[in-house]
Amino acid sequence: MGPVGPAAAGALDRSLGAPGARVVLGAAAAVNTRSNQALELVRNQPGITIPQIAEALKIEPNYLYRVMPKLVSDGQVRRDGQGWHPAGGQAKS
Repeated sequence: MGPVGPAAAGALDRSLGAPGARVVLGAAAAVNTRSNQALELVRNQPGITIPQIAEALKIEPNYLYRVMPKLVSDGQVRRDGQGWHPAGGQAKS
C-alpha cells in the first residue's frame, strides 16, 4: 500500500471519527445509536411504550421492534405489558 494522500487521509480521519469530522453512519451504527437512545429513554422514563419512544426519537415505531428485542437479549431492558423498563431495576411509581 502506498503513501496516503491528503484526500485519503481526510477520509480516514472522518471514518475514525476525528473531532469536527462529519461521519456518515452505516446501518449497523445507526441501529446501535438508536439502541443507545432508546435505552436512555427507558432509563429516564420506566414504563415508556414503543409509540412514545418512536415519537421522542422521531422515527417509525416498527423500527423499534428490531431495536428493543436486542436490548432485551443484551440484558439492558425488560418488557412489562406495553411498557419497557431498565433490566434489574424496579419501575418507578
